[in-house]
Amino acid sequence: MTRIFDPKGPVDSRSALLAASAGTGKTFSIAQIFLRLVLDPDQSRGPDRPDGIDPREILVVTFTRAATAEMRNRIRTGLRDARDILKALLRQDWAIDGPGHPLLEGWPALEGFLGVLANVPDARQRLVQALHRLEVALAGFDEITISTIHGFCQRMLIRHALESGATLRADLAEDSDAWTEEVALDRYRRFVHDLPPLLWKVLEWRMKASASRWKRIARELASHPEGSLWRPATREIG
Repeated sequence: MTRIFDPKGPVDSRSALLAASAGTGKTFSIAQIFLRLVLDPDQSRGPDRPDGIDPREILVVTFTRAATAEMRNRIRTGLRDARDILKALLRQDWAIDGPGHPLLEGWPALEGFLGVLANVPDARQRLVQALHRLEVALAGFDEITISTIHGFCQRMLIRHALESGATLRADLAEDSDAWTEEVALDRYRRFVHDLPPLLWKVLEWRMKASASRWKRIARELASHPEGSLWRPATREIG
């Protein structure tokens, strides 16, 4: 079922796909979901988590390092600003009257949470608990996994090296082109090392067996790992 995402509403406990075009607020929405999970343990409470989810159990992954840095900054800023807003509400003893408070402008997750507390008898106590959860999340923010996809995979390979069979010094490359060219040139050097210069010149002229051709073939094979090389029928050079 498709529905419009409401950052003020409860977090969907089921698997959900948040689909949107570029620049429409996906990063903002994910940061609001994260904030709501930290603020309100009822959003993630269950038999195995009577006190709600620990922020360190939340995994946030994205594609590039730049996107990861932006996501980390958005989430940290959201936690910090929500903490300051709750401190102000508690210090001034302002009434929790649900949506519409000027302090809540731009923070729909916090507005939605306070809207729920408006009809709860122990609202102030819940507010104090939410503030404590925000403080804990900020104090241990570096332990929260906000990472690129390949960064997370590398971390899991190292953490579970024995189970996965990976080396402890495993490294996942973001761009394999440099490695592919290095392997191609290494193979190229081995191929021509023992050839007489004149024979090599003939081969290069008639078969186009140049270094650039080897690199191109290697890139094609890397992009199509299911493929294979085949050797054409030979013919005499005359």
